[in-house]
Parts: sequence; structure tokens; C-alpha cells
Amino acid sequence: MIEEKEVQFLKRSKKDHLLFTMKPSTGLLVLWDTVGTERFRTLTRNYFRNAHACLLVFSCDEPDTLTSLSQWVGDADNFADNSLKILIGNKIDLKCSTAQDKVNAFAHHHDCDIVFNVSAKTGEGVNEMFKTVAKKLIQQNNQQLKKQPLFEKDVHQLNSVETKDNCC
Repeated sequence: MIEEKEVQFLKRSKKDHLLFTMKPSTGLLVLWDTVGTERFRTLTRNYFRNAHACLLVFSCDEPDTLTSLSQWVGDADNFADNSLKILIGNKIDLKCSTAQDKVNAFAHHHDCDIVFNVSAKTGEGVNEMFKTVAKKLIQQNNQQLKKQPLFEKDVHQLNSVETKDNCC
């Protein structure tokens, strides 16, 4: 089982791959940016399959971008069952015109696990956000490992095994 210790990012192995370590293990975050473009919506739904986390990003300086995330949250709920939902306000280096109470209400209404404010331009909050996402994914993985049965067959399967009679 992986201990919850400080996450360190080792390197970027590809443009969208972040290699990290959380001793004693090493992991890989693979990021798929769907760009949120409506015209690619049917294609982007494929990216949700088997996703462990969905980073839902809106622009702090454009309140409408938060509202339009509702459609993407619906896709995350439908196609990425049980994934973490992280709400991220970007462009905090600009004048923020999206009220924090609206952000919190959106996060609560859509069951977002974490809310972050970052600046992709200055880098403010970005590393902290990715470290927190990595920690949460490890916690989620550890919880799933605890729930897994020790044996592949359950009791119902064992009872249905045919037995031979020992009589004549």
C-alpha cells in the first residue's frame, strides 16, 4: 500500500505526462486536454472512459465559463463513473469577476471533490493542485485495494461447485 507522503514531481516524460514519486512508489499522471470545445464534444467523451480524475477548468475572468462547465460535469458523471472531480479556477493573475460563493455553490451542487484557483500564466497554485490530485488518487486507490476480496471467487461461486456423492 502507498503511504501518503509528500509528492515530488520528477520530470515531464512527454508533453502531457507528469512522472511523480510518493515514496515508496512512483506514478504517472497522464493529462488529456479536451479544450472544452463544443465542436469536438462527441470525440472528447472517449477521453472520460476509465479516467480517475476530471479537472474541470473555468476562467476566473469570464463567469460564463463556469456555467458552461455543467455540460462537461454531466459527461464526467456519465462516462467517468467514480472519478474525482476537481474544479479549477484559472487566470487568477487577472481581475477575477467570478464570485467565490458561486464557485463554491457550483462545486457543492456538482459534487466536486476539490476546488483550486491557479494561474497557468504565472504558475501560481499549479504544482500544489497537481500534488493534491496525486495524493487524492493514491488515497482513492488505497481505499479500492482495501475493498477488493482476497480471493477471486465469492461464496456464491464456491457453493455452486459440483460435489460427487460417495455412495454406491
